[in-house]
Amino acid sequence: MNRLVRSLLAKRIEVMIEPWPRKDREYPPVNWVVREVLYQRIRLGLKSDAAPVESVKTKIYRIVPADNPLGQQELRDINKIRSDHGEATFTSFQEIVDAVRNDGHTPMVRASQLKSGAIT
Repeated sequence: MNRLVRSLLAKRIEVMIEPWPRKDREYPPVNWVVREVLYQRIRLGLKSDAAPVESVKTKIYRIVPADNPLGQQELRDINKIRSDHGEATFTSFQEIVDAVRNDGHTPMVRASQLKSGAIT
């Protein structure tokens, strides 16, 4: 995560290093980086102190799980949250990337996922 934040800052992309904005709190107009599993919890209303996704007026970068054992577990966690709330589950990392893009957000993936062709 540190490398991700450093690379964004090197590209002059302002980043708020906080899990997610809180309700009723003013924030500077910075971009937000959030793991997909946390984004799903926020979007489905599981974090009571979090600001709604729609209230964020700047760019949201959503981190797609890696295609390794830890990433597979994160995908299972995401799908559990979604299925518990009657949402369709993801069957692949590409589906997550497509959902992120459809929401108008920017997916953040690992170089190995792009090189392998697993994600386009």
